[in-house]
Amino acid sequence: MLVGVPFPPPAAAAAGASPTGACSQPNAVRTTRSSPLSFVPLNLVEQFHARPCYLYFLALIVLNQLPQLAVFGRAASAAPLLAVVAATAAKDALEELRRWRADGRANA
Repeated sequence: MLVGVPFPPPAAAAAGASPTGACSQPNAVRTTRSSPLSFVPLNLVEQFHARPCYLYFLALIVLNQLPQLAVFGRAASAAPLLAVVAATAAKDALEELRRWRADGRANA
C-alpha cells in the first residue's frame, strides 16, 4: 500500500466520457410545452381543465343532441363553444410557435 499516491484516472474519464458511462445530453433550452403531434390533445385538456364552464357548455351540447331535449339545431348548439375553443387554440399555437422560434435562437 502506498500512502499519498493518487489513483490513476479511469480510462473512460481520460477519453472524455462521463464518469457513469452514460452519454451526456446536449445543453439546450426548451420552453415549448408540447410537440406538434401532442399540441391538440394537450391544449384541449388544458382548456377544459382551466375553464370549468366549458364542461357545462359541453354538457349542454350533449343534451341538445337528444331529440327529446333539443331546443334548437344540433349544429347551432356546438358552434359557440367550438368557436371559442378554436380561437383559444389558435392563440396558444401562435404562442407555442413563438416559444419554439425563441428556443432556436437561444440554442443557435
